[in-house]
Amino acid sequence: MTSLVVGGGSIGQRHARVLSEIGDRTKVVFVSNRTDLAYVSHPTISEAFEHHNIDYVVIANETARHRHAVDDLVVANYQGPVLIEKPAALGSDDLDLSSFLRVGVAYNLRFHPLLQNLKNRLDGEKILSVEAYAGQALETWRPGRSVAEQYSAHQSRGGGVLRDLSHELDYLAWMCGRTLGVFALGGRIANVTVDSDDSWSIVARTEHVSQLALQLNYLDRPGSRFIRIVTQEKTFHADILAGTLSVSSSSNTRLESFPIDRDETYRHMHLDMMTESPTSVTTLAEARDIDNLILGIERSAREGRWVTT
Repeated sequence: MTSLVVGGGSIGQRHARVLSEIGDRTKVVFVSNRTDLAYVSHPTISEAFEHHNIDYVVIANETARHRHAVDDLVVANYQGPVLIEKPAALGSDDLDLSSFLRVGVAYNLRFHPLLQNLKNRLDGEKILSVEAYAGQALETWRPGRSVAEQYSAHQSRGGGVLRDLSHELDYLAWMCGRTLGVFALGGRIANVTVDSDDSWSIVARTEHVSQLALQLNYLDRPGSRFIRIVTQEKTFHADILAGTLSVSSSSNTRLESFPIDRDETYRHMHLDMMTESPTSVTTLAEARDIDNLILGIERSAREGRWVTT
């Protein structure tokens, strides 16, 4: 099996490492202009297809160039599965992807055993409120690289914390239902990026939850990532960085641990994507809902009002 990874940045290299470890028959090639990669690399998608029979594609280049990569795959007459890094950001809904066997989007937190366990426990529970938080100082994201070099710091390259941490938007929709409306405050409030957004405060209503609050930022030291859910009978607090889940009732509190290695969620995501009928990978339709929600959040902040999504 030959996997093609488009984009030689840190996330592309992570996908390559995980794919190369899935099986001893898995070969990984890159589309990248970098010359220091530990894999065969080609400057363009068309050249990669001239030299290899590609079975699986991961699009992991800059967010703003996802659409270009998809267009090049169509021109190359590729017909296998495609996994696109989050957010999909493909633009027009009329883009025809029917030539691909299947398309998924890499919101890998769906494969975290902590969040999977939490989601299962919510079955039958009446959710009253949800609070989620994800924040980490941008200079600590990619050690050894200055912030100015990173796409995250540049709006034109698809950067910004709202898109970088759209994992939260996905897993909240996965647990709480599609977002119906949103009010947001945010943008670039500090001086940690070149020109991209660095902080957001968001309140929303979803199909199953009437009160949801979310905070995202590039600012927090040390980093923090959690979700707190209050139901009719219990309070759940999932610390994603620590891998712990506390479940509190009126009589007691139980703490459980879900230790994983740093690549486990990616490994299970790729294995699910490679099956004939994936069960958990974010679908293109779900990812487009997230893309539209991102636009709704930005519109709310720009216009200072509640936006129906």
